[in-house]
Amino acid sequence: MMQFSKYISHFRYVAANWDIWMAFFMVYDNIRGTVKYGPGTFIPAELKDLTIKGDIKYGSRYEAVSFYMLEHLFSAFRKISTETSLIDLGCGKGRPLMVAPHFGFDHLTGVDFAREICDEAILNMRKKEKEFPNLRWQVINENVLDFDISSTDSVFFLFNPFGETV
Repeated sequence: MMQFSKYISHFRYVAANWDIWMAFFMVYDNIRGTVKYGPGTFIPAELKDLTIKGDIKYGSRYEAVSFYMLEHLFSAFRKISTETSLIDLGCGKGRPLMVAPHFGFDHLTGVDFAREICDEAILNMRKKEKEFPNLRWQVINENVLDFDISSTDSVFFLFNPFGETV
């Protein structure tokens, strides 16, 4: 029942701020994607309600990227690259990490500065590793400014995680 009320709230928000058809699409996309890839990434979270490593003034509230966008992005990426490692900066609850294995990514790193959000991403990925037993993944609770990017890291995902200053 709680999830249903969140969908209704999200529908109202999108309909009021964008368009009623966009609201229908976004609720449909979230339900379809949750059934296909797994639950646990839909409900938005405000930074003021979270335990943050670093300064929240440059961050954005947690909102998940659409499953539709992820599927199209990863499909297009597969046409130009065989890379299998992905780093999600500002990973939130891990939606891109949960979808990525379905498109051939097998080494995933999520970085987020909100402890509670990282905890949810870890729970989501533990469920996903049952479906993909060879999956290597980690979720790091750290400010992205403190994250060390190695010379072998080449594919990064960001969905509005922070402002231009970062």
